[in-house]
Amino acid sequence: MPTQKGRVFVGLALSSTMVKGDAVITRQLLTIEQVTEILSRYEDKVVSCCNPSHEATLAAIQMRFGINIRVPSTAPKISLDYGDSLVVLSAKFGRRLSGGGHYTQEDIDRAEFEFVLYHVLNPRCFLLDPIDMLEVNGMGTVGFVRT
Repeated sequence: MPTQKGRVFVGLALSSTMVKGDAVITRQLLTIEQVTEILSRYEDKVVSCCNPSHEATLAAIQMRFGINIRVPSTAPKISLDYGDSLVVLSAKFGRRLSGGGHYTQEDIDRAEFEFVLYHVLNPRCFLLDPIDMLEVNGMGTVGFVRT
């Protein structure tokens, strides 16, 4: 869950341009119930970072799940800092829209949705050396190494 100190953003994607400097970012899959709880609990703190050009996706999310996300009039530029959280509402449709159209009910019913909570942490808390922090073990998986 988001922290009381940090800000809570909601958007459709996470971009590396949203994070300044060094950071550790955690990723946690959410259920729709958890998303609605977060948006309800932090209602007065939630900031939409949704691009107005994605209004059709947000309309589809509202139709399917009843989640109403405010769409700013211009594309926001946010900067996530330590303690901030971002709830990403990811939607994958079978077709792309062109020219500002909207998804049909059939498109929305067939779409795949994934909800993720990203949380930004200070990397100094982990005492990780950026060069030595990744170690590939014999099974081909990546793990963290304390230095």
